[in-house]
Amino acid sequence: MDAIQLFAKNFIRITYKDLPQDIIEVTKKEVLDFLGVALAGYASPGVKELADLVAEWGGKEESTVIYYKRKVPAPMAAWANATMGHGLDFDDVHDLAVLHPGVAVIPACMAIAERKGKVSGKDFITTVAVGVDMICRLTLATWPGYDPAIPETRNLAFQAERVKHGWHFTTIMGYLASAGAVGKLLGLDEERMINAFGIAFHQCSGSHQGRDDGAHTKKLGPGFSVRAGVAAALMAQRGITGPKNVLEGHFGLYKMYFQGGYDP
Repeated sequence: MDAIQLFAKNFIRITYKDLPQDIIEVTKKEVLDFLGVALAGYASPGVKELADLVAEWGGKEESTVIYYKRKVPAPMAAWANATMGHGLDFDDVHDLAVLHPGVAVIPACMAIAERKGKVSGKDFITTVAVGVDMICRLTLATWPGYDPAIPETRNLAFQAERVKHGWHFTTIMGYLASAGAVGKLLGLDEERMINAFGIAFHQCSGSHQGRDDGAHTKKLGPGFSVRAGVAAALMAQRGITGPKNVLEGHFGLYKMYFQGGYDP
């Protein structure tokens, strides 16, 4: 069984009452943190230009773009908002996974909750918490041989080996986590949830070259993944299918993108 099936079951099964109180509190803070950095990130070079473009394109009024007095289709709002949230690179960080988890999940949840309507605060917090959990686990699994009790597995040489392929973890894992979060808010069943992951996976990308070259694409990456994740879940809701062995298949994420270097 591909591990993606376990993630699908987790998204469907977990409810607010399953969350420890400390997780609830940190998730609330994470949402507030995202809103703060997004407001600040609006003025970052490349961000306002994208938001202006999204506003210019317009479309069905479903979800709000932060800082704008108008709504656009949910995937587009999520795209713009995620880009704002990552605009200054001040958004939350999981230091061991070396990624920004909130920006890949929160704007997707915001957009689809507004599109759907009548989503409770408890359901929103639960979905963000489970989505953040997923993106961190997906990334931490790329540490084969890591043991927190063995200091040398946290040294720079070990980290360099891990990222040698150049993937931008926030972006590439964000496709899957955002799709799962949106799928949960949409109430997808297990089959459709796995399809959402599969559709999102077929689009997975995200390179560190933009960071090395100082290009705007570094801050744009999470927005690309969130836009795709929202769209993937909406497509799955309508019955569109995706591959089932997303993580561990012969051409799945870990075997194709990381040459089998992962820890189940």
